[in-house]
This record gives sequence, structure tokens and C-alpha cells, in this order.
Amino acid sequence: MDAQLPKIELNGYILHDIEEAIKYEWLETNGLGGYASCSVVGANVRRYHGLLIAALDPPTRRMMLLSKLSECILLNGVEYQLDTNLYHPNTVHPTGYRFITSFELSPFPTMQYAIGDATLRKRIVMPHMLNAIIITYELHGVEEATLFVRFFVNARDHHHITHSDASWLREANIRASQKRVLVKLRHYAPALTISFTHGHFVEDKDWYYNFRYPIERERGLEDAEDLFTIGYIQARISPREPLHIIASVEGIDADDVEKLIDAELKRRLSLLNALPTGEMEKSASELVEFVRSLGVCYELSEDDIGKLTNELLPWLWLTSDAFVAKRGASHTIIAGYHWFSDWGRDAMISLPGLTLVTKRHRIARDVLKLFGEQMRNGLLPNFFPDEGGQPAFNTIDASLWFSHASYCYLRYTRDFSFVRSFVYERLREIVNWYVQGTDYGIRVSDDGLVSWHSEGMALTWMDAKVNGMPVTPRHGKPVEVNSLWIHCLWFASRLAKQLGDIPTMRFTDKLFERATASFHEKFWDDKVGCLRDVLCDGEFDVSIRPNQLIALMLPSLLFDEQKAHRILNLAIEQLLTPMGLRTLAPTEASYVGRYIGSQAERDKAYHNGTVWAWLIGPLCTAYVRYSGRKKEARIRASGWLKGMLRHLCEGGIGYISEIADGDKPHHYRGCIAQAWSVGEVLRATFEDVLNMRPQKLYDEWD
Repeated sequence: MDAQLPKIELNGYILHDIEEAIKYEWLETNGLGGYASCSVVGANVRRYHGLLIAALDPPTRRMMLLSKLSECILLNGVEYQLDTNLYHPNTVHPTGYRFITSFELSPFPTMQYAIGDATLRKRIVMPHMLNAIIITYELHGVEEATLFVRFFVNARDHHHITHSDASWLREANIRASQKRVLVKLRHYAPALTISFTHGHFVEDKDWYYNFRYPIERERGLEDAEDLFTIGYIQARISPREPLHIIASVEGIDADDVEKLIDAELKRRLSLLNALPTGEMEKSASELVEFVRSLGVCYELSEDDIGKLTNELLPWLWLTSDAFVAKRGASHTIIAGYHWFSDWGRDAMISLPGLTLVTKRHRIARDVLKLFGEQMRNGLLPNFFPDEGGQPAFNTIDASLWFSHASYCYLRYTRDFSFVRSFVYERLREIVNWYVQGTDYGIRVSDDGLVSWHSEGMALTWMDAKVNGMPVTPRHGKPVEVNSLWIHCLWFASRLAKQLGDIPTMRFTDKLFERATASFHEKFWDDKVGCLRDVLCDGEFDVSIRPNQLIALMLPSLLFDEQKAHRILNLAIEQLLTPMGLRTLAPTEASYVGRYIGSQAERDKAYHNGTVWAWLIGPLCTAYVRYSGRKKEARIRASGWLKGMLRHLCEGGIGYISEIADGDKPHHYRGCIAQAWSVGEVLRATFEDVLNMRPQKLYDEWD
């Protein structure tokens, strides 16, 4: 049976309270790295909001081409302004949000306006693999009306802000013909084609000043922009004749709009058709029956378990597609929207949930191959610059996450051919370079553990800097890096045995045993009851951080059950929130509870108390693992995911944000849609809560 598209709907007081409404944002992506995004009432409240941000060199060189539309409807001789804008110093004009009766994501962003007896439905669709945006207007309740749609165009990098420039009034190249307008603003920007099904275009160039972006102000950044309009379309619409508009780099004609919408709808339905609904419902039913039989309160109801399978998983399954993008002839993973490009560490952490759980195995292979081919001196690229150019390699753990992602890939696909022909040599390269020493002082010490030191650098995932200096430098031997290093040795050794490479097997086996013994001896702190975060020059950092949970989630490291639960209980008590795990316990002197203020202030908080959603994955996996995969543990883990279900209807609707405040009420911050947040919640829900894991490779492996 074909899957049903999930729906999220907002209405009532949320939409008519402008200060509340602008906190809710929608996001459409195109598989190229391009996107469209705005608040649910049509007011741009951050510099990244716009209707067409095109990826000119997919997935990078993203350029804002169409900032927004402004609509006015003429009914019975009366004009109604439907647009909403925030202006400096503190003005809202027009106030079209007052006419909005509902916002739906089903799956496309759809706003419904009520004007007297008339209802106008506005739908926004971004077609896959096109730098294009479609906007449709459907009228109901009256015979006809006149709609005016004004275009605000742009030609800037999506990170920047536009200020008025008189030359645009003189030099903007605008060519209008029947049902089509071609706009060329700058020599470095592509021409934007705006096509419409009917009506006529009226050229009316002008600047509108001082649009206010409160989210940018909250982030300590410039929050005022001027926007340029080229004019407007005037069109009669009726229930029989909706207005379709498409703006594109490709020059698409509006007559193709309905076919494009239908194709995109079918594409998204096809994604959901791969959802293993039957297995999900069976597993959820078993958990519900178990709760009933015990009569124990686990702080979640039977309905909560049902919502995980009927609401959370379908949405994340669908929106996981937003992070998959083209890079050349291959695929990559965008780390987060709106501002991240593709990052190696993020891609590897996200890969199991985004591509393996969701059965996109070919894409998983593409991503592993893309990043693996760029490996240099044993290091995986940290990120590809958004402006294009060569990747940066300033990371110690991306290569080790590559090893873990490859292991997950093999478990899900049993594709030994790819692992043998491509992955295995990369693993050997990683091991050899780390042993002999590579960039940034990364090398294996006599105890078998990986150490690093490079002044002014931040090579772990806690990589924030202030004034060029790392906030959490973590020089020496970080706990999660060495957990992943041991897992890399473990995986390489087993592959070597499988492939008959006895010298490599013996070498990695010996190193694995030495590193494992050193890890257990040096990282465990019995007084605190957890793993030390960093070892450095005979000293150690015992700050209570979530990095130690990476060690507990990996199959290559085995802990005494009592020790494991001491670590887990401390993490649950000190770090766990409804939005994920804090990066530092509130009891620590360096703890910062709110991620607000200037760039420097936010960077100081970024890994010193700020909550990260992706960390809920390692916690769930470790807890279920060291609880014998019992149903009680799986039910408790599902309770930790309740906050993610609620979060689907706030912030970036249908997505999971990057971070949240460490202090209550744990307000969401950072990117509104983060790849590893979505990926790890997906993976943990399937593998740990529903126990839908891939089959064992071999008994001695798992």
C-alpha cells in the first residue's frame, strides 16, 4: 500500500501573534544544495530567508536570487495587503499575517488566507535537481479576484546582506515578454527567469529599505537589509484558473508547473514507500503491550510510542532527503541549513541514519567514496568551502568516523566488494599515517593511543574559536578520538583477516590490544565514576562531557557493566535534556547555559553547556546496549525522544535543530535543520527503540 504523506499544521493564536509566528520557519531544498526558506507568515526574519537560493556550483556557491514576493488581492473594489514585513526600528507592515488562518506542511509549505468570503491558498514547491521555485495561488469562495504579486530580486552570496545601490535602478537588465520576465542584476549572477501562467508584468523598479531580521540581531550580526523590486504581475484569478509562478535559473516555462509539482509529489511519496511501516508497528505494539503488562509509568503513554512511529519517523524519513545533495557526479551530505556546506565529520556521523536506515545504500556508497577519494595524509576533509575551492583537512576524527560509517555500511549492505576494493585501503592509509604521524602533530604514542598538539587549532568536533584561539582546545588524547581509533583498528583487523591480509591483521591486532589496555587503564576515573575527557602530558581533564558516550556505543570497546552504568547514570543526571545532551555539566565552572549574544559569546557557549541533539543517539545506543537490549531500556530511551517529537512543530518545522540552550526551557538555537541531529535520532529510534538493527555480520564481530 502506498504511504500517506504526513502533515503538520499551525493555526490559531500562533499565526496571529507576530512575535510568536516568526519563530516558526519552513525549509524546502532541491538536492543541489539550494533551498528556499521563510517564516510561516511570509516575513523574512534572517538573512538566509528567501524564495530561491540557488547552488551555482552544487552544492556550493549559493546565491540569493529571489528574496520574497509581496501579494495584494483586489476584491469587490477593496485592496487587501497579504504580505508581512518587519522594518526598523520596530514596525510591522503590511500586516497580512492577520488574514492567515492556517499554515500546513503537507509536504509543501501552504498558507491559507481568509478575506471576507474568499479563501486564497498559497503553496510553495521546490522541484528536485532544479534551481527553481514554484508558487501557486488558488482562489475559493468567490467568482474571481485580481492578484498583484511584486518581486523582490537579489544577487548576493547567501551569507551576506544587501544595501541599496542606485546603479541597480539604471543597470538592472529586465526583459519582459508575454508571461515571462528575464532579470540580470550583476555580471557574476545568473539570469533569473520568472514565468507565469497568465496576467501581465508591470515594470516598477525601486528600493525598499531597512527590512529587520531579528534572528540576526539575536546572533549578534547585522540585522538590516534593503531589497530591490523590479515590478509586479497583475492577474485575474478564479476557482477555475489559479495563478502559477515559477522563478528559475534554468528558464523553465510556467506551463510546466503542474507536471513539476506532480513529479515532486510522487518523488516524495516514493521516499515514504520505503518506510518499513509493518515492522515499525509490530515493534511499537510489542513495547506498548509490555508497558501494559507491567503497569509501570515510564513517563510516556501508549500514545507517545505510537507517535514515534506514526509521526516522528515518517517526518524524519522524509526530511532526511533534504541533506542529500549532488557534488559533481556523486552525492554528498549538507551538514545543516541554512549556512553549512558539506563537512566530513558531520557526513560520516549522519550517514547511518540518513542513508542506511532509510535504504539509500547507493548514496551512502557515493558519500564514502567522495570523501575517501579526497583523503590526504590519512585525513578526511573537514569541510568543502561554500565559495568553492579545495577542502580543509583540519580535523583529527573525521577519518575515524569514516571508518565507523564504513563499518555501518557493511553491516547494512554486506557490500564486501566495495569495502574490499575501496574502503580497506583507506583504512590501512589512516592507520599507517596515524602511526607514523601526520599533520597537526597527530600521531600514535607508545601506549597505542592517538595524541595531537597544534597551537591555535581545534581539531575535535568541539572546534569553536574566539579571536583565533580554540575555546576547548583538547590537546593530547581526547576520549572520543581514541574510542574511534580503537574501533578503526578493530574493524581493520577483522577486514584484514577476512581478506587474508595476515601482516596487516597481526599489526592492527597488536596495536588494538595495546590501545585498548591503555584506554581502560588511563581514561577511567573511579572517583568521579566516568571517563576522563582528555589526557595530556600526564594530566587529565575530568570535566563531565558527553564525549565518553562514544566509547560506550562502539562494539569494539567492552566495559564492565557496573562502570558503564555509572557513566550512563552521570550523563543522564547531568547532561540529558529533552533536546539532547549538554556539552558540559551545569556543575562545571566553565558551564554556559544560554547560547546568545555576539559571535564570541555564542562560541564560548557552543561546547560548554549548549545542548546538541545528535548526542541523544550515542546515549540511546549505549544505554540499550549495556541494559541487555531489554524492553525496559528501549522504552526508557523512547521517552528521551519525546522532546524531538514536540520539536518537529517548532523552529524549522519537520526538522531537528542543531543545538539548544543548556538551561531550561532549552530553547532551540543554531541551524534549524541539522544533518546529524536528524540522522542520529532516526538511527537511534530504529536501531535502539524499535530494535530494527541489521543482521550480524559474524558472531565474533558483533
